[in-house]
Amino acid sequence: MHVLIWMLIGMAVGGIAHFVGKGPRYPLFGALSLGMLGSVLSGWILWRLGVMPPDRGPIDAVVAVGGALVVIGAVRLLLRASKHLSTDTDVHSSAATTLEGHVARLGALERRILSKFLQRQPIACDCSVEFDRQLGFGDRLADRVAAFGGSWSFIGLSSSLLIAWMIYNSKTPGPFDPYPFLLLNLALNCIGALQAPVIMMSQNRLAARDRFHARNDYEVNLKAEMEIMALHSKLDELREQEWKRTLELQNRQLAALDRIERVLGERTR
Repeated sequence: MHVLIWMLIGMAVGGIAHFVGKGPRYPLFGALSLGMLGSVLSGWILWRLGVMPPDRGPIDAVVAVGGALVVIGAVRLLLRASKHLSTDTDVHSSAATTLEGHVARLGALERRILSKFLQRQPIACDCSVEFDRQLGFGDRLADRVAAFGGSWSFIGLSSSLLIAWMIYNSKTPGPFDPYPFLLLNLALNCIGALQAPVIMMSQNRLAARDRFHARNDYEVNLKAEMEIMALHSKLDELREQEWKRTLELQNRQLAALDRIERVLGERTR
C-alpha cells in the first residue's frame, strides 16, 4: 500500500514541477514518470537500509516528496548542462568567421531584427491592432464583461435590480425570497465568484499587451541603434575617402609647385 502512496505522491510532485518550475522542459508524462521513480526509489532505498519503517505515513510522504524533487532536479541540471554544452559546441563550430560566430550567439528576437535590418523592412507597427488580432472569442468576451463590470452602467443596473428585488419580496404577500434574502445573497456571491476570474483574465491580458508594447519598443530601438551605427560607419568611410582625396590633391599641388619652381629657376639662369 505504501508503494502506491509513493507513486501517487511522486506523480503529484512531478506534475507540479512540470507546470511551476523553470528551465528545460520535457513532456508531462516524463515529469510524472521521473517524480514517481524518485519517490519510489528513495522510499525503497531507505526501507531496505532500515532507516524508515514502511508504516509511517508522514515520513513516507516527506521521503517521497524529497526523492521526487531530487530526481527531477538532477535531470533538469543534466538537461541544462547538455543544452549549454551543445550551444557552446554549435557556437564554436559555426564561428569559422567572426560574423557567423556573432550571429550564432544571438537569440531568436535579435536574429529577426537583424533580418529586418538587412532586408530594409520596418519593424514599427500599431501594437494595439497587432495584439487584438491574436485574441480569441473568449478573450474578447472577457474584456467586454470586465469593461461592463467596471462601469457606472453596471452599478446603476445592479442597484436597480437589488432595490426592485428587495421591494418586491418585502411588499408581496407570498415572496419567493423573503427577508433576509438568502437567494439574493447566493446570486450575488455566485456573480462575484464568476466576475473576479474574468476581471483577472482581463488584467492579465492588459499586462500581456504592455509586454507586447515593450517588446516592440525594444525592437524599434535596437533597429534604430543598428541604423545609427551603420550611418556612422558610412560617414566614417566617406570621411576617410575625402581625406585620401584631399591628400592626393595636396600632393598633386605640391608636385605642380615643384615643377613651376624648377621651370622658373631654369628661365632665370
